[in-house]
Amino acid sequence: FLPKVEKASSGCWLWLGCKDKDGYGFIRIDGKNIKTHRFAYQYFVGEIGKLHVLHRCDTPSCVNPAHLFIGTSSDNQIDAARKIRHGNQRLSSDDVKDIRRLCYLGASQASVGREYGISSGYVHHIISGRKWAHVD
Repeated sequence: FLPKVEKASSGCWLWLGCKDKDGYGFIRIDGKNIKTHRFAYQYFVGEIGKLHVLHRCDTPSCVNPAHLFIGTSSDNQIDAARKIRHGNQRLSSDDVKDIRRLCYLGASQASVGREYGISSGYVHHIISGRKWAHVD
């Protein structure tokens, strides 16, 4: 496990092995894929049960146990909303500008949503100004 981890200056321990489409690392144990942040929490901290393992740093590939905490499904949703994350991706102001530019140039809302890991409906809200209105 640890040979596939790079300790970044941010304090994150970045998983360098296999990752899923959302950037979460995984390893195969006894024929099952296990997310590496869950494995790290169990290995370094303790049992999880059916709870979620959340990231304080909001970096999906981070396995630093100091950056991880457990919570319910509701806690996970609240954490995502607080971090303005959608589709397991955090948008920046530059992302929002690019989303608007791409749609203005004719890209479909669905294709832009897939590129940024958000729904086409959320892309529509960004374009219409219902979301991210503070970004020009």
